[in-house]
Amino acid sequence: TCLAFVYMGAFIASLTFKEPIYKEEYKSERYLNIIKDGFKELKKNKILRILCFDRLLINVLIFLLFWTYQPYLQEINVHILFFGIISSMMNIVNVIFINLLPKFGKWFKSKIRLLILFNLITGFSYIFLGLTTNVLLGIVIILIIVAFGYPRYLLYVNGINSQVESENRATILSTVNMFGSLIQAIIYPFIGIIVMWNIYAFFIIIGISIIILTIFTRVKNDYL
Repeated sequence: TCLAFVYMGAFIASLTFKEPIYKEEYKSERYLNIIKDGFKELKKNKILRILCFDRLLINVLIFLLFWTYQPYLQEINVHILFFGIISSMMNIVNVIFINLLPKFGKWFKSKIRLLILFNLITGFSYIFLGLTTNVLLGIVIILIIVAFGYPRYLLYVNGINSQVESENRATILSTVNMFGSLIQAIIYPFIGIIVMWNIYAFFIIIGISIIILTIFTRVKNDYL
């Protein structure tokens, strides 16, 4: 019901917008051409390929929390009344740690060590989440995953930007996002089955997968 009012308000607000007049003509590219150009760029640039897919694969796993934290809260008997409060806490923690990330970067002179630390904290947090039914501990662990898992993609920004010319950046990111959407489309049905079977086992599997991907990462400090 609340969302209905939000969407209705957004719709009414959108009616007041005026489309700006563009004096310059621009060429619109077909999406397939953008993807093809992105493939070419990724194929010829090894460092860019490593950065993009390392960022993508672990991020896909981390952001599964978005779809599974509410079933988990139901499983540990958290009343639905508190879901909104917990969601707000997650957003606040995310914003705080995004702003703290530059300070972490100064404390850890090696970005790869910081990235590995974030990955390991997130991976082990997922495992611990799959091992606890304590309400307070479960909520704290969810917030830890958000704090260290959600902002990690920012550690790749400088590395990716340095590998791609500004005019090609959107092309590369579109291609990588397409891969992300494809991976999600493939794994989500299986994720749903695993969550229905045992949500605790699901978290443990995700945590172990993140740790394995971190151990075998090909990202180097120079790349970041």
